[in-house]
Amino acid sequence: MLVITAILIGIYNAFNMYCDVRWRITKNLWHLLFMIIFSSLIIWQFPTTIVWVLICGFLGMLVIGLILENVGSTAPGDTKMMMINGVGVSLFALIGSEGVVGGHYRNVVLLFIGSLALILFSIDVYRFGRKHGLTKVFKTLFSHSFGFILRRFGLGFFATEPDLNNTSMRVLPGAVMITMAVSVTLLVFYP
Repeated sequence: MLVITAILIGIYNAFNMYCDVRWRITKNLWHLLFMIIFSSLIIWQFPTTIVWVLICGFLGMLVIGLILENVGSTAPGDTKMMMINGVGVSLFALIGSEGVVGGHYRNVVLLFIGSLALILFSIDVYRFGRKHGLTKVFKTLFSHSFGFILRRFGLGFFATEPDLNNTSMRVLPGAVMITMAVSVTLLVFYP
C-alpha cells in the first residue's frame, strides 16, 4: 500500500508540474479527483484518523498556502496543490506508522512543511539576489514582513511599500517547488 500511495502522489505531482510549466494553469477536477482518492484510502485503511488528517494535512496546508498567497510567494493553484499533497503525505505517513498518529506522523508532516518553506524561500531569495543584489533582498523581505504585520493590526499607513514585489522573484512555477518538497519528504521517510 505504501508503494501505491507513493505512485499516486508521483502521478498527481507529475501531471500538476507538467500543466504548471506548460500552460501555467491547474486542473480543478484533477485536484478534486486526487482529494477523493486520498481521502477514501484514508477512510478505508484508517477510519479513526481522518480528523487528524483533515486538521494537519488539509487545513494546516490551507492556512500555510493562504499565508504564502497573501505574502505573494505562491498562487491559488499552488495552495490547492499543497492541500492535496498534505493529505497524500498524511496517507503515506499513516501507512508508514501503521495507522498510529504520533511521532512518525508528526515528523513526516513537519518535514513536508519545513522542506516546502525552505525550498520556496531559498529559490526566491536566490533569484531575487542574483537579479537585484543581496541588500535589496533583505530590504524587500523585511519591508514586506513588517508591512504585512502592520496592515494586519490596522496600522497600514505606517507600512512602506517596497519598490519590488514578490512576483518578480519567481524563478520556477509553484508546482515544481511543491513537488521537490514532496519528493524530499517521501525519500527521507520511505522505509
